[in-house]
Amino acid sequence: MSSSFCLLVLKGNKDEIPALQSILQQNFPDWTYYIVHDKDTLLYLLEQKKDISLLLLDSEISEAESMDLLRQLRLLKTGEQLPVVGFCPNASLATTNALMLGGTTTFFQKPTTTDAMLNLLRKLPAFT
Repeated sequence: MSSSFCLLVLKGNKDEIPALQSILQQNFPDWTYYIVHDKDTLLYLLEQKKDISLLLLDSEISEAESMDLLRQLRLLKTGEQLPVVGFCPNASLATTNALMLGGTTTFFQKPTTTDAMLNLLRKLPAFT
């Protein structure tokens, strides 16, 4: 994989950010990535950075806030076709259907394991 892959992560729990940074550095040292804690920073980066390859939404925001964020994301030129992986703390059928209709590419039920997340990232089209 070339270093042109750029990952953007919305991480709701600030305490988990250092661990995620370490995992990404160890497993994907050539990637560029941004880990943000709030949706305003996420939307700002999406407006400014034209090279984002994938968005991971790992936040404890409500279903309504998630849908609003996805709507705002899809209105951005850089977010129209951006693959989005959502992490659902309550992966009920209604929640997962709403996220899929809102524009997520796929999702994980939380809690998930590091191995499951790494397996998903390794299955991205950029690896095939």
